[in-house]
Amino acid sequence: MSAVVVFGSTGLVGTSLVKELVERPELDTVYCYGRRSPALDNTKLRFVEGQYQTLNADLDSVRAKACFITLGTTIRKAGSQEAFRDVDFRMVHDAASWAKESGVETLVLVSSVGADSKSMAFYPRVKGEIEEALSRLQFLRLFILRPGLLLGSRNEFRLGEALATPLMRCINPFMIGGAARYRAITADDVAAAMVRFALDSPALNGHHVVEGREFSV
Repeated sequence: MSAVVVFGSTGLVGTSLVKELVERPELDTVYCYGRRSPALDNTKLRFVEGQYQTLNADLDSVRAKACFITLGTTIRKAGSQEAFRDVDFRMVHDAASWAKESGVETLVLVSSVGADSKSMAFYPRVKGEIEEALSRLQFLRLFILRPGLLLGSRNEFRLGEALATPLMRCINPFMIGGAARYRAITADDVAAAMVRFALDSPALNGHHVVEGREFSV
């Protein structure tokens, strides 16, 4: 049996990712861990309900070839910087630690453009800190994707994204060179890149950061 695990399967990227994964003929099982099951109905899906505090016990019998983490929130939705960090650092790290301990060789994380552990700004600093923490786990293959503004239909309204989306669609073609990494990108394209790097690039061992045009390579 060939299986993968998804953490964050009901979010914008996670929803697209699950759709991509169930279409892959080499996969028999797609485990989705969290509080809510994906809306998609497919015989390959296996939902494991959990609150992350009991993650190791919940997934004790699960074995997988790859792990995908698309967890993420906003400070506004979380309610505080501490609550934001609990999701974007602690929960992500817990998921990755389980993957490492259970023998998963390939980990794929959705981070954010501008992630930098030395940033003065809280959001990119936390993103950079979790990237560094995951690199210290020393997976055989680690892919960190740093998309710009994510385009797609969310279940929740985000004012900033709603205002920025039409503008980014207009200026995307003019963002070249170093600015290309800040281009807006659809959740479907991010999900497709995650699957491609994890399942179609077996020779790419080591730690890889994916930005800008690299999403479509």
